[in-house]
Amino acid sequence: MAIPIAHEEEYLDAFFKLTLRPTSAADLTWHLDSLTLRQKKDFVELADSNHVVVSVFEAINRLAGTRGLTTLQAWALEVLSAERERISNALARLEQVSNALEAAGCPVVVMKTLDHWPDLGNDLDWFRPETAA
Repeated sequence: MAIPIAHEEEYLDAFFKLTLRPTSAADLTWHLDSLTLRQKKDFVELADSNHVVVSVFEAINRLAGTRGLTTLQAWALEVLSAERERISNALARLEQVSNALEAAGCPVVVMKTLDHWPDLGNDLDWFRPETAA
């Protein structure tokens, strides 16, 4: 069962503003800058579960940079760095497994929808194309 997140609706609203209408997100800066450590953790986890970490935190980084909010910008850059490392690691592992499958005579195609671009999400799919006999 999913554990409810305090302020979930507020955070989802913030995601929408930050990703879909960043010009209307300026009013979020004071709220985001005042989040407690627990709230920041919840905010990041909810962004992750919705596959919007990169898009949300790139927007926070830009917004904080424009407004000179160094603490908020540092948090955004920290989250972005961790997420980019996770993506890099996932793609490296994907390449290793794909290469091993190919070397074993099992051709594969990697599929990834771009629904959440620039975020990777948390699933990487392989497809084994039918080969002509």
